[in-house]
Amino acid sequence: MSIRRSILEDGYALVDGINDTDAHMKLAGCLGKIQKNALGTFIHMLAVKDEFDARSRSLSAVYGRGAFPYHTDTASWVHPVRLMMLRLASGDVRRSTRIVKSQDLLEGISESALRGACWLVKNGSHSFYTTIPWFGRNADEMRYRLDLACMRPINPSARSLEPELKRRCSSEVGFPIAWQHGRVLVLDNWLMMHARSGAVLEEGERFLERIYLS
Repeated sequence: MSIRRSILEDGYALVDGINDTDAHMKLAGCLGKIQKNALGTFIHMLAVKDEFDARSRSLSAVYGRGAFPYHTDTASWVHPVRLMMLRLASGDVRRSTRIVKSQDLLEGISESALRGACWLVKNGSHSFYTTIPWFGRNADEMRYRLDLACMRPINPSARSLEPELKRRCSSEVGFPIAWQHGRVLVLDNWLMMHARSGAVLEEGERFLERIYLS
């Protein structure tokens, strides 16, 4: 099955044998337009960090070396990126990344409840209001945005949903992606959410290379 077809049908694809940054960038260029991240670069090297070493308002600043809850990457952007690519560049492979379809994570919560819940996305002077489901130019193209580290409930509907969303985002639903050197995860960031599993015993350093695509 092709990478594009896997993303379209399953919401993600795994590609092995991408052993350096140049190969990662080349693969990214075949799948979409590479976008700069919040630091203004095309590639961001992710590492497990303590809270005091992390960038402010990042998940590492909130959760440190622990597990990350399910979330949408770039949820603090008005238009979150379409695709996210992660490559294991080096280090300890034992900690997995978990992924889940957004619809599965939100199953049982009515569409009216999701649409009626208003959230403030905290992004400095560029903060804005949103709902978890959002639409692009095509009104039939449902997308999801959820990151409780940067989204604050504004109305009663959102405040009533928040505890249940926190519980679901911290659960081990979905399935784990096992890492190996040179493996790339390509994720549909509009339809899938991802999380970081908890720490492993005597964990060594690990570096994931991240690229965003429109």
